[in-house]
Amino acid sequence: MSRSGQRRISSGLTLIEVMVTLVILLLGLLGLSGLIVKAQHLSYEAYERQQALALATDLAERMRANQSANATTPSNSAIAAIYAAKAPVDLPLGDPQRASMWSQLQDHSITDCAGGAACTPTELANYDLAAWEGLLLGADKTNASNLRVGSISNVRGCVEGPVASMAPGVTAPAYTYRITVAWQGDQAVPSVAGNTKDLRKLSTCAKGLYLTMANSPDVADEYRRLVTLYIFIAQPA
Repeated sequence: MSRSGQRRISSGLTLIEVMVTLVILLLGLLGLSGLIVKAQHLSYEAYERQQALALATDLAERMRANQSANATTPSNSAIAAIYAAKAPVDLPLGDPQRASMWSQLQDHSITDCAGGAACTPTELANYDLAAWEGLLLGADKTNASNLRVGSISNVRGCVEGPVASMAPGVTAPAYTYRITVAWQGDQAVPSVAGNTKDLRKLSTCAKGLYLTMANSPDVADEYRRLVTLYIFIAQPA
């Protein structure tokens, strides 16, 4: 074989090697981009969960502060019942189409206990729920145009209690209340039989209010995300 023929074969082999290398590199970059997208999604879900937990903690602290160390009328349990009655699982707080308690605080139908008014425990409970609904609506997060830019998608809040159980097989102490914050997830998470850590099996807060990626009702309850906190209501003798 002549030298020119050998050079042509060598050049052809080199071109094939370069093309194979580029294909391998492209596949690697595609895999890396997929990992980056997945990491960003998980990071955002963790951020939403952190924000939801902060919202639940806010109301838990308000409820703890609205308790008396002495036997009073109304009792601590009666005050706690107000929180549960006005933030039920079937009509949770945070719906921008309703937002009744937040609206009542804005038009002063509910006393603004942060404005220096001497509020009764009942008035304080109503104020706490109204202020909490404002947080759920993102009223504390506005842009330069003063438009609300809440950080969680379709967030809702509920108070349940007294509850009998804190987890499957775990009995709750008397006068235990559950605070739940729910929001819209962007990926389906099917329920697994026997998974005792699935909060969706404990609370029906905002169940049926969310949508699938196809914009249809989430009948299977796969897009509802939850965080829960428990608070014990003291009963002074």
